[in-house]
Amino acid sequence: MKKKDDSLKKAKSLQQKGDEAFAKEKWQAAIKHYKKAIELAPENKELYEKIIKSKELTSHDWKKEDLVDIVSWTMEQQELLEPEIKQVHAKFSENWEEAASLATKLLICSQSEESEIIEKLVSLGEIGTRAAVDVLCAFKKDKEQNDG
Repeated sequence: MKKKDDSLKKAKSLQQKGDEAFAKEKWQAAIKHYKKAIELAPENKELYEKIIKSKELTSHDWKKEDLVDIVSWTMEQQELLEPEIKQVHAKFSENWEEAASLATKLLICSQSEESEIIEKLVSLGEIGTRAAVDVLCAFKKDKEQNDG
């Protein structure tokens, strides 16, 4: 618990440094401090808003990495504000199609194939879990519509 408290204090200090840099229109310095603060306090919704605003105000030419950063921060902020949106974001994963296919196969496979399919789904981590849940919910919805 002490370690978490120390991390939150450090994050608050970094956020203040970011705020000071932001006030001086030193956008890159603000981004640097906000990034470090997010690493220590990723559940702090306010940090995402601040880092996104700082990034938007930078005047340099954006590169692909800049776009990836701002999209990632925006998605993380959305997930904090509305946790159910994680399911939508998961569908953008490069492993989603594979995971959904495995989950569907699991519903119709033979018992001898189950273990291998389950292990593959598990190896995909949260995406595998979310895809399996998505397939099960779709199956349930179809069943309810056919029964009703």
